[in-house]
Amino acid sequence: MAHATARFRELLLLLGLFACICWPLLSTLETSNFVFDELNYHLPAVRQIAEKWPAIDLVADSLSATAPGYHYALATLSQVTGHGMRRMRLINWALSAGLLAFVYLYARRSLSYLDASLLTIPLATSNFFIKSASWVVTDNAALLLVAIALFASLRPVLSGGGKFWLSLAAAAAVFVRQLTVWIAILPLARCIGQSASSKDHRWREPSIAIFMALPAAIVLSLLYRAWGGLVPPTWADTSIRFSTAGPVYLLSVVALFGIFFLPTESIRSAVYKSERRITTTAFLAGVLFSFTTETSFSYGLGRWGGYLWSLALRLPMLGEHSLLFAGLCGVGSVVVLLFWRGLRAQGEVRVASIFVLGLTAWASTFVVNRQIFHRYFEPTALIFLIAIGPFLLTKSASLTSWRWRMGACGAMQLIATFYSAHAAIFFPR
Repeated sequence: MAHATARFRELLLLLGLFACICWPLLSTLETSNFVFDELNYHLPAVRQIAEKWPAIDLVADSLSATAPGYHYALATLSQVTGHGMRRMRLINWALSAGLLAFVYLYARRSLSYLDASLLTIPLATSNFFIKSASWVVTDNAALLLVAIALFASLRPVLSGGGKFWLSLAAAAAVFVRQLTVWIAILPLARCIGQSASSKDHRWREPSIAIFMALPAAIVLSLLYRAWGGLVPPTWADTSIRFSTAGPVYLLSVVALFGIFFLPTESIRSAVYKSERRITTTAFLAGVLFSFTTETSFSYGLGRWGGYLWSLALRLPMLGEHSLLFAGLCGVGSVVVLLFWRGLRAQGEVRVASIFVLGLTAWASTFVVNRQIFHRYFEPTALIFLIAIGPFLLTKSASLTSWRWRMGACGAMQLIATFYSAHAAIFFPR
């Protein structure tokens, strides 16, 4: 009882901080990209569906570039609450708070209060997570389903009920954001990372994994059939474009946060003489990969939205290739390698496989996405890093350096959030 009470108090403190950060945004009408999307796409979609609920038209009701699953859920709730803007914002914030609590409790199962808090704070103070919690957009609803599926796939033993919820979360995620279909690969990644218990069951788990992916695949196929593509017809020209800019940006974001999340032992291992060759190879491979696509700032081509694009606009270029992304992509490749090797060194081969294959599957969905906005990358990247954190930290010899780095990461996130989100309210131009 005392244990549960302590956890409850810890959660109240975290959610209290989260509420204080979000509160000024929940009541504002200041213009931003998020508010624009809320007022022009998401709230109109909720109200449109609510008027003819429970019916839904996958084409006419898909006002944004994403699937209408979250809009339908909000429209369902609005039958009781009404669909006023502030009520919808509060419902969306409550979902985001639930996600934050879920993430914290996941970390707290195996870490101390301090370490679980430090692991969670970069997400709780993230500019993009805060904005998505304060205004009605689909980002955090999809992120919750991603977290449920990813955390479930990392469990040592996945019961029949766990497999059902993982499969259901993947299907629901696709109906909220169709490009989250990558979640369906997680059960198969889990199988690859663990050996079969006996020869007789060699094909049993892979068969189950394929079966678990079917609901998500069916939802995506229904959307594809209704839309005639991966996005609603009105968004086909502005949302779809084949490019590797998305995976390059993903690796850059992983580099940005991975250096804070990496245990000290993993960082030190990168400079060991025996590891220098593979570390250098990974870095150069990342740099070369960044040159497979244009990485210059371009509003017309969807390469904007976020501080990395703003920095790229101001820093040196090599033709249409940003040297910022070249360096970050190289570092990102090294960071992924260090996480993978660190997990394997701890005997967590299954977790290492899920981490790398999950990141690869997620990156592949951006090959067809023209819109490379930072908000699409940071929160999910943080969920990945939080997911593997307990597997590395519980066996780490010393966490002093890691704690200082994570504290600095949280502080920088908070400063960035106040600068980009709150400044417009408190210090209007």
